[in-house]
Amino acid sequence: MNGILSKSLKATLFGVGLTLSPFTLWNDSFVNFPLAFLLSEPIIFMFGTDRVLTYIISYAFTNILGIALMAGTSMPSLAYFSKTLLARIRQQRSI
Repeated sequence: MNGILSKSLKATLFGVGLTLSPFTLWNDSFVNFPLAFLLSEPIIFMFGTDRVLTYIISYAFTNILGIALMAGTSMPSLAYFSKTLLARIRQQRSI
């Protein structure tokens, strides 16, 4: 049961990362621009920072967070895949 939950959580986090990442065509219009606006407005209100600069930083943060979520959830899978692939190649060479 724990493995299924772990795989489901990883798949969900990867999906969220893909939605936030710059690798999808529609994410800017429907996800990152509104999310950057929602993140930047409280910061502007509390600290009085420059609106455009805060918005750009918030937008970059959402893209970087998406890439980090995708990378963090796929790295163990890629490591396992590369191990098994190398083992198969070595096995075939020894035959």
